[in-house]
Amino acid sequence: MVASATAEGIRTIAESLSLTGGRTAANLRVAEQYIAQFGKLAKENNTMIIPSNMGDISAIVATAMSILEHVKQANTSGNP
Repeated sequence: MVASATAEGIRTIAESLSLTGGRTAANLRVAEQYIAQFGKLAKENNTMIIPSNMGDISAIVATAMSILEHVKQANTSGNP
């Protein structure tokens, strides 16, 4: 049931990316989550390994969007 729910969620995201503003909304959400999780790590740990491109959130968002695009293409072609 978890796998089916996860697959359905991924399909929904892939379909949403093709809507007007879908990619922009996804970019915003990825950036928000990245910043929130990194901030959470900073509060919980006194030792951190910081990525060399920490200031380049756009690169991280681009990587995430590339993954989402791959999922969208796999969903369109019927591949898992």
